[in-house]
Amino acid sequence: MQIATPKPARTSLVCGQVLSANERPNLGKMQAVQHHTCPREKVREALLKSAEACDCTAEQLLLARLVVMQCRIVDALGEVSVEQFRNPRPEGFIVMRQSGGGFDLVVEFRPVLRLPALYYETLISPGALQERRAHLLACIREKAPSIGKDLAEQQLIEQLEEGEDHWDGRKKMDVAVGILSDQNTAFKALSFVEKDNELVLPAFEETPRALQPLAQHVLGSLDLCEAKLT
Repeated sequence: MQIATPKPARTSLVCGQVLSANERPNLGKMQAVQHHTCPREKVREALLKSAEACDCTAEQLLLARLVVMQCRIVDALGEVSVEQFRNPRPEGFIVMRQSGGGFDLVVEFRPVLRLPALYYETLISPGALQERRAHLLACIREKAPSIGKDLAEQQLIEQLEEGEDHWDGRKKMDVAVGILSDQNTAFKALSFVEKDNELVLPAFEETPRALQPLAQHVLGSLDLCEAKLT
């Protein structure tokens, strides 16, 4: 079974727009793909202005955005797990993609894979699905021997949707960090369309360690590595 983050069309990591097929990317000082006409300074100024309005550093604001993005990916992975166990089709793909200008995510079945997509999985084969389902149900019944079949099935779906583990046993939080890291998805935090003043600004020590280097990488692309937390 294929589980992967696909290679999307090349996009500018500054403005988020797709590079045309005949357009040569400008690496410049950022060491990141961008248009020659990317409004880099505007993006930088917008981030600093938003941080000032929230009375925080650019790093704090970026970390808060990344935390929200990670949580949304975790929720979407729950939908992926449920779709894997509920989808009766013999083959196809479960796709997670971005919808709209913010970081709203949609999970859907597609008989044929079409890019771009943040993440996708091929459907579990019937045999592997039966084996995995039996294993997870056995774990549920081990904890509650008297539970009925229907209730066990209900708990299984709830566990797949809301539990910490993906259907294959990986931690959803770890998978989410991988998605943010792959294809520079973390750069989407620069164009995050949300009300920043409603974000909960995490203390640096309370932020998942895996998100901190991602934030520094994005800030470094804008020459903002000096915006350290105090």
